[in-house]
Amino acid sequence: MRAVGFIWVLAVAASLAAADLAALRKQAAAGNAAAQYQLGELFYEAREVERDLDAARRWATQAAEQGHARAQYRLASMQLLGEGGPRDAKAGLELFKKCLPALIQEAEGGEADAQGKLGILFARGVAVKQDADAAAQWFFKAAKQKNIKAQADLASAYLAGQGFEVNPTKAGEWFSRAAEAGYGPAMIHLASLELQGRGRRQNLKAGKQWLMKAAAVKHPGDALRARTLLERLATQAPKLLPDMDALRDRADKGEIDAQMEIARRHETGAGLPMDSFRTVTWYVRAIRQGSPEAAHRLGGMFALGRGVKKNSETAGRFWSLSARLGYPAAQIDWGVMCAKGEGTPRNPAQAYYWFVVARQSVGDPKQIATLDQLQALASTELTPDQVFDIPPIAGKFIAPKGPALRKAMAMAEYGDGAAQFELGQALAEGTGLVKNKTEAFVWFSLAAKQKIKNAAKARDALKLSEKEKAAAQKKIKAFKPMAAPEGG
Repeated sequence: MRAVGFIWVLAVAASLAAADLAALRKQAAAGNAAAQYQLGELFYEAREVERDLDAARRWATQAAEQGHARAQYRLASMQLLGEGGPRDAKAGLELFKKCLPALIQEAEGGEADAQGKLGILFARGVAVKQDADAAAQWFFKAAKQKNIKAQADLASAYLAGQGFEVNPTKAGEWFSRAAEAGYGPAMIHLASLELQGRGRRQNLKAGKQWLMKAAAVKHPGDALRARTLLERLATQAPKLLPDMDALRDRADKGEIDAQMEIARRHETGAGLPMDSFRTVTWYVRAIRQGSPEAAHRLGGMFALGRGVKKNSETAGRFWSLSARLGYPAAQIDWGVMCAKGEGTPRNPAQAYYWFVVARQSVGDPKQIATLDQLQALASTELTPDQVFDIPPIAGKFIAPKGPALRKAMAMAEYGDGAAQFELGQALAEGTGLVKNKTEAFVWFSLAAKQKIKNAAKARDALKLSEKEKAAAQKKIKAFKPMAAPEGG
């Protein structure tokens, strides 16, 4: 079954512009290989004419015998599938190998049709080593030259994440171009995206319209597939997605859950266009209200370079905030960064501390086993006293429970003086957080720099040792407000 699907993909031809059929027939009958190939493709693709596989194979054979590389490709695919004549897989594979050098030469010379065909060979690993990246690049080159079949293949590569990161929005853009040019398979794929709301707003009316257009194409297989889907649509409506306008209204009013949902939908293309800028923007809005999950997810984007430029330091900044806000997954990730020295100076003791903190909130046996291993690795670089002293300190960790304090912690990182003062008070008094005079000194000092009333007085009232003051001053000097794009 898998082989059949493999052969079918190879058999689909690059789309050609409409031609004067009578003149084309005359040129082909006179032995013009290019005309023979073009005529064969028209019959194969059922563009401007009814599909006729016998005629397609006959004309492809005549052109192939004259050394026409793309005609040899077409004949090879028809031999593999047994279309318009007997199936001969061995002969088809040999012919693919034979046409490959000329096909590469034409593709490198800028021939879009050859580029699209070469992309298929790389995508399927026929006559060449399978290479999704190479396939995607050839599809892209051909698609840019308005090769309709390549546009659809490029869209499929984006949809499947072959040679590119999965991106249903970009897939839809390329399917749209091919669909508008009359390519049946692209119409069907685009209809599916509209109906499901993948990479775009859900639009049942547009999806049905594209299926109706596909049902009217001359290609019998494409038309049948579209009609079948229309019949299914009549009895089984797609699952309706939430009202995105209502969701946006809730998010604009400050509902963190709504902000998170919009961010995730922009991140994955579920009911909204994939858009990394808007993803970051909405996560930032949620973070600025104290969402630990948003900070963790945005940190992950920067850690992996997913939709944004990879930046370990920025990732660590978000994960550190999320960890302090009490998010166990971030506590583990931030601990690993501390252990490795990625995005932050290497600090095995700090890593060990966060692994112990995370363990207090984790109940899954697999996660506990992972934390056991992480703690064991970190402990090899600690003194016996550190291994003994850190767990009791970590056991006192308190995650801020009130939304006001969570927001203050987040906004303090963004440089908000009032929030820095509020956070300093919480740390100095031990209200909602573990009492920590050194950290309170840091935040009071940063607030005082912004002329926040009573910040300097509160800082000076703290009784710190010279060692504690030196540690605090180091943090004050290193502090930089977090920055991220806004808008959306």
